[in-house]
Amino acid sequence: MTDTRTRTGVSVEYTPTPSGVGRAYVRFRDAAIVNTVEVADDVFMDFAADGQPVGVELLQPHVVFDGPPRGVSFELVDVDGHAD
Repeated sequence: MTDTRTRTGVSVEYTPTPSGVGRAYVRFRDAAIVNTVEVADDVFMDFAADGQPVGVELLQPHVVFDGPPRGVSFELVDVDGHAD
């Protein structure tokens, strides 16, 4: 079963896996994905044709958050690793 929540145009989807680990996807906007970059272990950022982020996928959210999340912040960097 997938749990999807939407607030102010951003949607968060959590899908449990058979192993119980699950995956999470945070979608920032509706746009076709043309490029995906692994920005950290098991964290993938999707980009649109205009170079702006579409969403981020967390393959092991419990590891990324080191337990239940209390808040999340992201710094957007370009594909070369330079902060915007």
